[in-house]
Amino acid sequence: MLQVLVVEAEEDVSGSMARFFRSRGLSVDTAARVEEARALSAGRKYDVVLAGPGQSKSPEEQNLNLLSWVRDHTPWARSVLLTTRTSGIEETEARRRGADLVAEAALPLGSLFDAIVALAEEKR
Repeated sequence: MLQVLVVEAEEDVSGSMARFFRSRGLSVDTAARVEEARALSAGRKYDVVLAGPGQSKSPEEQNLNLLSWVRDHTPWARSVLLTTRTSGIEETEARRRGADLVAEAALPLGSLFDAIVALAEEKR
């Protein structure tokens, strides 16, 4: 069973994602803040870490920091960055910091699920 960590400050968003992914057989934990995600990662080996756009008042920097942390501390995990606006510069920086996928937050959950499963099946 794939282990997924959803890091998203908006509880209704993270809850919806978690319910959807669980209904399709994934094991999902949620964290509202980067610090909480780090603590959860210390005790569990996640296959995918998904960073949502609602992290803070400056979500881009928070998410980029999370991507760097995941790359450095859980190198086996795949990283997904959801964003409300994708610029070439942001995507380049996100990939430099370890994002395996940068996608629009409006991506349908079914498509996001498919992307997560495909990423998890790829070898690092």
